[in-house]
Amino acid sequence: MAEVSVTNPSPGDAADMGIRDWPQQQKEGTWNEEASEDQTLVRYILDGTGFLDTEADDLGQKSYKLTPGTLVEITGQASLNWKANDKLIVLSPGFEEVGKFLGVLVGLVITCGVLVGSTL
Repeated sequence: MAEVSVTNPSPGDAADMGIRDWPQQQKEGTWNEEASEDQTLVRYILDGTGFLDTEADDLGQKSYKLTPGTLVEITGQASLNWKANDKLIVLSPGFEEVGKFLGVLVGLVITCGVLVGSTL
């Protein structure tokens, strides 16, 4: 079952959540994302405006207006279609990219091992 929450936390609440420390991306135009059944996607709109169209089997289709300060949380399987009116600065917590992080970490460990091994 999918759940979509679109809120506008106060600046104080956003700071308490650590949102300002999340990595950011600048987005333009349109793009799509898929949330899987066992996944939670979190996005915070720092700057810019646009729209988010969501589609989930159990929720149907919904559209949300995006403005600075919008927090989007999607849990469960859903299709997300983002549309930026202008440039959007989107923040998302780094833990969503654990797979990429682990790949970089493994590569770093191997590289360090090779360097240490070659100096012996």
